[in-house]
Amino acid sequence: MNSGWLLVLLLGSIWTAIGAVVSEGRRKGCPVPQFYFAGSLIAVLILALLAGREDMRAVFSAGARPAVICFFLGSLFNGTGQAISMMNLGQGGRALAYAIPQQAFLFPYLWSIAFWGQPIGALSVCGIAMIVCSVFYLSATRKADRSSSLPLKRVAVALLAMFLIGTSQIVIISASRLDAARELSKFASSGVILGANAAFFLVWSLIRRRDFASFRLYLPFGALWGTCAAASYCVLLTALNVLGKDHREGIVFPLGAGILIFAYSLFTVVRYREKLNWRQICAFAVLVCGILCAKLG
Repeated sequence: MNSGWLLVLLLGSIWTAIGAVVSEGRRKGCPVPQFYFAGSLIAVLILALLAGREDMRAVFSAGARPAVICFFLGSLFNGTGQAISMMNLGQGGRALAYAIPQQAFLFPYLWSIAFWGQPIGALSVCGIAMIVCSVFYLSATRKADRSSSLPLKRVAVALLAMFLIGTSQIVIISASRLDAARELSKFASSGVILGANAAFFLVWSLIRRRDFASFRLYLPFGALWGTCAAASYCVLLTALNVLGKDHREGIVFPLGAGILIFAYSLFTVVRYREKLNWRQICAFAVLVCGILCAKLG
């Protein structure tokens, strides 16, 4: 069990590194679709090299097909949800538009309790509630635009993004539970997920072809993002497998998201000299307590 929690901690740390790379890339003006396409493509190449010829051949075998389809669909759901979330960050109400999709981790947690037999206790529920409240508060208050005004239409769009991202997490966990997934190495499985991601952002990139010319700008950041993304999916699938033996896979995304928000906010304080008020410090304390309660519960 301890190895599973260490993997979740490592996963949250890698997600934090990904957030830092994205932030730096956006500060430099990297175009979003080209950035993610280049990063996903580089990640697939890295994973293909690590997997080897035999493991990559297994991706096309009939026995692995159900898992491959689920991984592919999960990646497409996530890419669509993330794209919708980014496009919904218009003028006004950005805090709420950003914060709502961050609660997507509730979907696999509740699903695992309802359908996968994850044990539930008062301490665990209390911990998840603390994570939700603190993540929502910190996500909202980390935005420069603190306006709380958000039209009903954009609230619906934010909820759609949350639904798609949450569904993608359920699908990816479901794929990892299939017997067919045992025929795939974690490198091959991660390659399928990021391959679908590359296809999604390639289509988006072709719509904005003019931004391809700035490859000297986005390629270095994309390469760094792709390396971190490849590592994150390998760790994620390993964590799901380890914690899944005790029917605890539904806790991976909530804990990972909590660690991400905590560590990334610390990064912004150090790197960008962002200030924290006493309410945010209290929210951090609640977040840490929530992570501990969810683990112990």
